[in-house]
Amino acid sequence: MAVICLGLVVGIALWARLRRSAQQAAVEARTAQDSAEELSGELARERERQELAREVHDTLAGRLSGLSLQVGSLEKSAQRGEVQHLDDALRTTRSYADQALLDLRTLLTSLREGGAAPRLPPERPPGPRPPGPVRGCCLCGAQPAALRAAGRILLRA
Repeated sequence: MAVICLGLVVGIALWARLRRSAQQAAVEARTAQDSAEELSGELARERERQELAREVHDTLAGRLSGLSLQVGSLEKSAQRGEVQHLDDALRTTRSYADQALLDLRTLLTSLREGGAAPRLPPERPPGPRPPGPVRGCCLCGAQPAALRAAGRILLRA
């Protein structure tokens, strides 16, 4: 009888220990699941941030680089007193600024609408091209692809 009682006590103790272990494992599993879901959410947000940064870089940064180059050219032309080139150069600068604003609005609209792919930027800014190169700007009159490449090189420098 004592052996049976001892066996019963040992059996109940082992069963209680296994039950506590199972409950502890379940709690740890829930904690790990919550942690994995949190990390997954953080990873998704990081991907969205990276995609947004890439879109801003691809669309807006190139336009702003071109605008900066054009404004630098305008400053040099104004310092030299080359008034005849300023009118056309100002129109070109305005078209660069307008295109940058349009790109920004398109990007923001696509983000508000759930991440639809923004349209590709046109090959060159709208509006008339100046009849000749603006002095002090080595990229005026260059092909649009060359302007975009130069803008990207400047951004990475």
